[in-house]
Amino acid sequence: MSNNQICELCQSEILSGQPRFYFPRLPPNHALADIKGVLHTSCLLVADNSRNIGASLAQIAESVARHSESAPHISRNGNVTLRNRLDEGRIEVLDFEDFCEISIPLAALDRLRVIAPGASVSLGMQVLHAKADGQLVLEHKSPAFDVHLSALSLERLQAILADIDKVR
Repeated sequence: MSNNQICELCQSEILSGQPRFYFPRLPPNHALADIKGVLHTSCLLVADNSRNIGASLAQIAESVARHSESAPHISRNGNVTLRNRLDEGRIEVLDFEDFCEISIPLAALDRLRVIAPGASVSLGMQVLHAKADGQLVLEHKSPAFDVHLSALSLERLQAILADIDKVR
């Protein structure tokens, strides 16, 4: 019996080290209900061009968070939505432009706000690396893979994080 994961978009195996996204289950009548399971991030980025997947997911995440007591909405910037995971002591960044989730412990928030290019911040099961050019790489420890964030730069992330205090 194999534990291999198959991307539902390209029908190819998701190999160790390949960036992946865990697509949420949507109601059967939703326009994106045919997309499900674990997917290659690269396949989602291609499909997003024609199906506006990121915008739809950001809208859903924002709507759910606005009605949530345990994970209330903080802000939205493009297709990046922030939720406050009060019960877990962290901020959840749902980046539906790069198709990844960043889990920021509140204890690491101040370090991220001032991180300089070339530095990294451990976020528990993730490490956020700020490259010298200001681009970000999100390292997942288990399963191990890296996501290069082309849409969410260090400067943009820090601007988004600066907005947190305005809504608290």
